[in-house]
Amino acid sequence: MAQDVLSEQCSSRNERPFSIYTRGMKGKMTIEIKDENRKGKDIIFGLMFYKFDPMLCRIVRWICEEWSEVIITESYRDKRHKNDLHGVIPVRAIDLRSLIYVKPELVANKINKHWQYDPERPSMKVAVYHDTGEGPHFHVQVHPNTVRIG
Repeated sequence: MAQDVLSEQCSSRNERPFSIYTRGMKGKMTIEIKDENRKGKDIIFGLMFYKFDPMLCRIVRWICEEWSEVIITESYRDKRHKNDLHGVIPVRAIDLRSLIYVKPELVANKINKHWQYDPERPSMKVAVYHDTGEGPHFHVQVHPNTVRIG
């Protein structure tokens, strides 16, 4: 019988996941939405209610195909500042948990090796691995000029 790997991991850490997932079997994908600070319902509403940029959807799908496990920690939210891509329609940013990967820096590097945020501004990245005070995570963002490069 297949084990639900993520629920098992969360139970061992006494976390309450708000999950959408398939079983943790070979060839299956796991998508989980954490309900930290009771944000889970806002994240799922954001995913279902708001239109997401098609390129962002392609990149998230590619990430799922590459690593088959994704934990979404932020989707649409009201704008917090002028350039907040989580609060524009179509939504152009999503946050993903990074601690589930052994070397998150390498994950961000691989994403950026395959996707370019804006060819006119090569210093800008699609995947930004950072900690803004709520723990390390990936901020995955797109621009109207985002392209696949690898």
